[in-house]
Amino acid sequence: MQIEDAKLIMVSIRCTVYNHEPYLRDCLEGFIMQKTNFRIEAIVHDDASTDGSAIIIKEYAEKYPDIIKPIYEVENQYSKHNGSLERIMNGACKGKYIAFCEGDDYWIDPFKLQKQVDFLESHPEYSMCCTNAVIQSPQGELEWTRFEEDCDISIDKMVRDR
Repeated sequence: MQIEDAKLIMVSIRCTVYNHEPYLRDCLEGFIMQKTNFRIEAIVHDDASTDGSAIIIKEYAEKYPDIIKPIYEVENQYSKHNGSLERIMNGACKGKYIAFCEGDDYWIDPFKLQKQVDFLESHPEYSMCCTNAVIQSPQGELEWTRFEEDCDISIDKMVRDR
């Protein structure tokens, strides 16, 4: 066993993908660019996409096997509405913390995970944290979701304002 293998995974990135081919490379690049002093894994679940999403995931999984951990479905799990997708993802994620990023989203800050873990580790009274986001419509219009810097918000407000 290598020393790196002995270190526990601190963050599991939970990435669900369905027909996200046009956006997926940006998404996966956001994972592999992360600069951390801990191990991360990206559980990338392709839910039986009918476009080239699975091919892109395979390419990244082969190039970055220590980070990209693919799951390929032959039958769409989300459409079953029976919790199977949730069970699959929960079973695959090994990290102390879970970071969410869907296949049509992407991160631009290479220190995103480091900053968030540093905060959570030094503030055990918090159970989660989030960042600002830019939402781009298919027409290219940008809309910011902004929170005050270093503010406390409820989960309802975070999800509603998303």
